[in-house]
Amino acid sequence: MGTVHISHNPAFPTTLTDKPPALEGTTISEYVAEHVRALHATRKAFIETESSEQIHRALCKQTRTLDSFSTGDTVYYKRSDSTEWKGPGVVIGQDGVVVFVQHGGSFVGVHRCRLMKTLQTNVDIDENSTTIEKKESIIKNDAGNDAPNWDDLESEDSTSVPENTVDNDIPPETVATNQASSKFPQVGQLLEFHGQDGELNQIKVLSWAGKATGALRNWYNAEY
Repeated sequence: MGTVHISHNPAFPTTLTDKPPALEGTTISEYVAEHVRALHATRKAFIETESSEQIHRALCKQTRTLDSFSTGDTVYYKRSDSTEWKGPGVVIGQDGVVVFVQHGGSFVGVHRCRLMKTLQTNVDIDENSTTIEKKESIIKNDAGNDAPNWDDLESEDSTSVPENTVDNDIPPETVATNQASSKFPQVGQLLEFHGQDGELNQIKVLSWAGKATGALRNWYNAEY
């Protein structure tokens, strides 16, 4: 069987773009003709299936499942007095077979057989403007994690200060406070660390990721 090796896909006939010569339906290659016939048959079968009312009715009705739901799941739901799907809503709790769903400003209790999870779609993530979630680039100052130690990070914009520039009249507690705060990165700093593969990586601190009094107070947004 022959194979077409070219740098781009052939211009297959279509009534949207064809000029009069192409509408004649003739070709100099039997392999291309077979491919075009298969392409037209596939298009016809797809359109017939996509517009089938029988499939539409089946997809609307044969959807009940007994999946397990967790807090935070996004779901569609049906009310007992309606046959239409509503949502999406967010699961906020469950009591036996009754799942509590928040939809906008309302809260409803729905039997789990009248729920359907939404399909998770992929979202394009801009690496330069989002929080880095990779293990080697997560900046978290908590003990027992694999995040880099701030004592081992080398800041490019930090300069060494001669010892003779420190005034002896400065209270000891002030010097201790400055030394403690230097362990935390500052916005705009460029930091270097070695990843798990031993390669030297560089990140730039963009902003704080959490509130100063919250659980994420030691998290930062960084550009990797």
